[in-house]
Amino acid sequence: MNSRDVFDTSSLFEKGYNCAETMVYGAMSTLGGDTSLVKIATPFGAGIGGRRDLCGMLTGGVLVIGSVFGRTDPKDIDQKGLAYKKSAEYYRWFKQEKKKVRCSEIVEGKFTGHTGVCVSLMDEAKVKLFEILEGKD
Repeated sequence: MNSRDVFDTSSLFEKGYNCAETMVYGAMSTLGGDTSLVKIATPFGAGIGGRRDLCGMLTGGVLVIGSVFGRTDPKDIDQKGLAYKKSAEYYRWFKQEKKKVRCSEIVEGKFTGHTGVCVSLMDEAKVKLFEILEGKD
C-alpha cells in the first residue's frame, strides 16, 4: 500500500469531517475497518471540543493506533505495551517534526476551519501513521 495515497484529506474535510474524524474515517476506510468509529473522534476535533488544544490529527491518529493495536483483555500487557510504543512513536514524530502539538499553535491562532496548514500537515501525518501501522518504524 502506498501510504501517501491512502485517503484524500481535502475531500474528507470538504465533506465536513473535522481533523480527528478525517484521520479516523480515512484510516478505517483504507484499512477496511469499522468507519463508524469516526464518532469517537468527533469531540477531538479542533483541539478537543473546539478548544484549540491538542491537535485532532494527533489524537485521531492515536485513536487509529488504538483500534489496530489496542487490547480488549486488561491482562494483555504485551498488547498494551505495543499500543503505547506505537502511540509514543507517533507523538514523538509529531512533536519533533512540527514542534507543536496544540491546534492553536499549529494554525498560529488563525483558526478559520481547515486551513492549508491543516491539509498539508494531515497529508504528512497520515503517511507517518501508516508507516507506524505497517511496522516501518
